[in-house]
Amino acid sequence: MASAAVDAGVYEEMLRVVEACSARIRWRLRPPSKRRLLNDILFLCTGLRPVVLMDYGGTMPQLQENLCSLLHHARQESSILKPLKVMVIKDMLYLIHVEGLSEHASPNSRSQHQIAFVDLEKSCCKLLSKTKENDNLMEFESVQDLFSAKFPVEASVNLPIVRPGITKQKSEFPVTNVECTDIHIAEGTLLVDLSDYLGATQIALPSLNGWLLGYPVTYLFCNESAEAATQNLSKHSLHIYRVYVRRSCQSSAKQSEEELMCFSVPCEWEQPMGGSNAASGSQAAAVVGGEKQHTQYPYVTGTSVIALKYKDGVIMASDTGASYGSTLRYKSVERIKAVGKHSLIGASGEFSDFQEILRYLDELTLSDHMWDDGNSLGPKEIHSYLTRVMYNRRNKFDPLWNSLVLGGVKKGPKGEEKYLGMVNMIGTHFEENHIATGFGNHLAIPILRNEWREDMTFEEAVKLVEKCLLVLLYRDRASINKFQIAKITTEGATIYPPYSLKTFWGFSHFENPSQGAVGSW
Repeated sequence: MASAAVDAGVYEEMLRVVEACSARIRWRLRPPSKRRLLNDILFLCTGLRPVVLMDYGGTMPQLQENLCSLLHHARQESSILKPLKVMVIKDMLYLIHVEGLSEHASPNSRSQHQIAFVDLEKSCCKLLSKTKENDNLMEFESVQDLFSAKFPVEASVNLPIVRPGITKQKSEFPVTNVECTDIHIAEGTLLVDLSDYLGATQIALPSLNGWLLGYPVTYLFCNESAEAATQNLSKHSLHIYRVYVRRSCQSSAKQSEEELMCFSVPCEWEQPMGGSNAASGSQAAAVVGGEKQHTQYPYVTGTSVIALKYKDGVIMASDTGASYGSTLRYKSVERIKAVGKHSLIGASGEFSDFQEILRYLDELTLSDHMWDDGNSLGPKEIHSYLTRVMYNRRNKFDPLWNSLVLGGVKKGPKGEEKYLGMVNMIGTHFEENHIATGFGNHLAIPILRNEWREDMTFEEAVKLVEKCLLVLLYRDRASINKFQIAKITTEGATIYPPYSLKTFWGFSHFENPSQGAVGSW
């Protein structure tokens, strides 16, 4: 245990070095990207992953320059980081651990840890048999052999630290002159460019990424059939699996779970039986969990949100109920929150996903505040950000099960500009003068279309909203008689305490709803 604590302290010190060096080179990363970079470096140095894909933190070539500069400074202060290098394949940027990649690409490791292959050009549902002749698989194995040749296991990684782009430098280590090969790498450099070396291969880069990043399932297809492979994959449902690791901090007793990797498996996957394939099939079944299971489903959900523009700003309302399945379990859930200085957000759908969205928005507003440039994000910018978040999660087959309403007021070139927009769980979005989500989209929108006016006072807007809420209370079984109203003006956001509306349940159809119905009991 004492040894483990010492090791944890060494890695924590290494992360502090990385964080300090990123500040030194003025690499401004948003909090989620910064956390992901630190986790990826930790995964590489602890041997959990040999390669990570740098699809965050900026765009090429600036991202490449920042990453090389970060490694140049950090490796001088922490010896743990010396095996790390930057690898480029075409327009993709990777951070690699040279020893880990050498072991990962070695023939011995590949024979011991066989991965499952799916040929997207033929069938998305069958596990590819290695005994069968398959051109794509043979081509893929040849690419693996190329990596094994360029990253041999016995190669030393304790190389002299050299600035990016420079092949010679005075150092405490002896430096030898090495001619650059066709992969543009000299001994001691931080950058490994494999673009030309792998230029002749026909295997698509996403297929290569599946193996490099350590996914247990790799989708095989060639560059020339990329469109057909994508269409084939889109016709099938996928299970999304996430692998987490628990991280313990020496300075704190708390443990945090961090996502190590995320991969997908076709739901209709057929595993081959018999011969040597039976072992690989059972191994793949053990990797992905075997039986089918639902990975995404809303559990605690809220119902409709009503919002409209009025003379001085935007008003928003919802009830405070949340249902656990079909049971109205929670009675005091607030689904309207202020965002920054100029915006309000309301949400229907899964409440835990809404909490995750609020965490994203907290990081966004904090990052915006840290710029300290006298400006702040308005409702239009936040709504645009939410549309990208929702569409991104939808494309990952891991949607946030919410319909979001974003309203606000901000002074612009034309004076006070009121904004009201909506985005759903698949990224569909629009801007409107009045919006209703959930059941309200069917029952409240007709009322709003008939009675809404642009010059409504706040009192008139409240009455119109209450009328819609009352109709929903009568007709929506998931609604409760406890409502909350909020408004946003140039003076800021105001969220009023929950209250109840006066109701009348003496209507004849309420007392005997089945009377006169065809086929009624």
